[in-house]
Amino acid sequence: MNISNSDSLAVLLTAVSPKRSITPILEESGFTIVSAPNGAMALELIRDLRPDVVMVEADLPDMSGLDVSRRMRGDPAVGRNVPIILLVPDKPSPEQRVSALRAGVWEFLQIPGNRDEILLKLRTCLEAKRNIDAARADGFADWASGMHNQTGFTRRARQLGALMARMHAPLACLVFELDTDEPDPEAGTFVMQGARTSDVIGELSSNRFGVLAPATDGPGAVLLANRVFTTFGALTRDRSVNRGTPLLRWSMRAVYDAVSNAMYSPIDPALFIARASTAVRRGTSEPGYDWIRRFSANHTVHDEPHPPESALATLGLKEIPR
Repeated sequence: MNISNSDSLAVLLTAVSPKRSITPILEESGFTIVSAPNGAMALELIRDLRPDVVMVEADLPDMSGLDVSRRMRGDPAVGRNVPIILLVPDKPSPEQRVSALRAGVWEFLQIPGNRDEILLKLRTCLEAKRNIDAARADGFADWASGMHNQTGFTRRARQLGALMARMHAPLACLVFELDTDEPDPEAGTFVMQGARTSDVIGELSSNRFGVLAPATDGPGAVLLANRVFTTFGALTRDRSVNRGTPLLRWSMRAVYDAVSNAMYSPIDPALFIARASTAVRRGTSEPGYDWIRRFSANHTVHDEPHPPESALATLGLKEIPR
């Protein structure tokens, strides 16, 4: 497989043991390779190097590849748009794939492996990275906070939908709506901190935020909603204490739509997001959670304006504890 001139300019950060190194394959294809002997060194290098792709072995001398991925994703200086490829000795199980996705891994490669397959997956990740960079340049996302606007959110839904379909995995879309007198500029950041590393966050309006949750079914979406709710409450209380400001009174409602297998239940990304948003008005209450609603197939998505407060008042609300 030939790599284009633009691909050959890519910088790759690898953390792979010498006995399993794929550096010769990469170097002969023209990539610029920076190698780290362990996870700690890779974590140090990535902040200054800003590579196009990271390739990390599943088992390193000092930590696992998943730990490396989690810490990279948790570093604001790294962000979410650098592809991380996990190098594994055997085909990962579905459970291992889910764990890796939640840790921020984009792709898997078996090593030693076929040269063409290695270069194909690498090129795919590079193209995805450049698409994200192009979205950044076009203003499709707020990269200061890492939050997508609705256009970028829909684009990521399309990418995640394709990935989950290839994996025969579930996918959920959640919408969190805050009931407050005036918008809070930190609300979206608080939602982001309650979500997982693998989730994609979008600002749909000043008080409504979307979360795309890969490898997450309906019950998982309910657990995620509770996680965001708990984190949001803790962060607002901490802010009040640290800044000596009054604690704002918040109420939150969460709605979701989910497919258990994205291969057998394909759905247009824009419709998927619209269905979750529509559940704010027409969804079915989740048993045991009045403030969480789910999309019902008996309801139709309409292009309606935002419902009046009188309509929202009929839906469940959960006040964030003070």
